Amino acid sequence: MTLQQTTHVNSVVISRTEPGVIYASLFHQGEIIRINMKNSRTTRALAGLGHPHGLKPDSNGGYVVTQASAGRVTIFDSEFRCIESFYDFEVEWLQDAYALTQNEYVYTDAYNAKLKVLNLPRKSIEGGLHYEPEFKVYQVRSISDRDIEHFYWLRELEPIRFS
Repeated sequence: MTLQQTTHVNSVVISRTEPGVIYASLFHQGEIIRINMKNSRTTRALAGLGHPHGLKPDSNGGYVVTQASAGRVTIFDSEFRCIESFYDFEVEWLQDAYALTQNEYVYTDAYNAKLKVLNLPRKSIEGGLHYEPEFKVYQVRSISDRDIEHFYWLRELEPIRFS
């Protein structure tokens, strides 16, 4: 069980600027750590996060980080300096986010069975959809048009509108 683990790694990404370096999110410690694979040294890249979960490259050359219990999507540059941050007070568990475009991100509201589309510069939720709770959507990824046929069930879902 996650709560019984002293260290729970949720995501790992390859550095966008440093060969041989990876970053990992540590859920319980509230940190993103930098791991130099050449010399096995580990340093802290970020601290003080609210259960960091999703960590992945974004379309702006940096990283997108989600804080599960804090309801926050944060965009960092390649050196983990904060560029933008958005807090969704309605989300119960914000596990993952993905850059659709340079300004738009889709993220999961896992406990409420919703995907939401965020326009980050406007700081507004501009769309999304409800899905069946038993699907348990926890991660968001991009797929090709060729692969979309595997997700025929999406056509049957009612889109949600946000005002």
